[in-house]
Amino acid sequence: MVSSLVPDWFIKWYPYRIRSHPKTLWETEYSDGFWDYLNQPDELARYSVIASYCQFFTSGGSILDNGCGEGILKQHLNPNSYSQYVGVDLSEDAIVRANATRNDDKSTFIAADVEQYVPDTSFDIIAFNECLYYTTKPLEVVKRYEPYLNDKGVFVISMVDMLKSRKIWY
Repeated sequence: MVSSLVPDWFIKWYPYRIRSHPKTLWETEYSDGFWDYLNQPDELARYSVIASYCQFFTSGGSILDNGCGEGILKQHLNPNSYSQYVGVDLSEDAIVRANATRNDDKSTFIAADVEQYVPDTSFDIIAFNECLYYTTKPLEVVKRYEPYLNDKGVFVISMVDMLKSRKIWY
């Protein structure tokens, strides 16, 4: 449920705008350590909730983590709760870090744009972890991934509560 900090009429009429965040900026931010705060205890609650949903719905199945960064969500997953984990992120630096610290025989990390990435298999969970508001057409991105969900697969979407995310939900 969205709180009423912003009037409904404003949400309805204020246009959705993407935050300009080119690949070069992602690379700079990762190499400069800007995103390191995601490994801090302040982020533990959010990652724990996402991991709990993934573990509840996978029953040993497969997970596609869009916007995986350096694979922090994977570190919060019980390795016995999934059979395959694929992490996708635009930042090559983040993927290099993920491969160096979180890679194993059930995991693959891919540097790709989630708006254009085409999975080669289907998944039980497709997660969008704080990445949809960086896409040009977030709902179209989610719909584009529907064919890659297994029959009883689910989307797990995490977005911080801000005007941009409210525009996506409404």
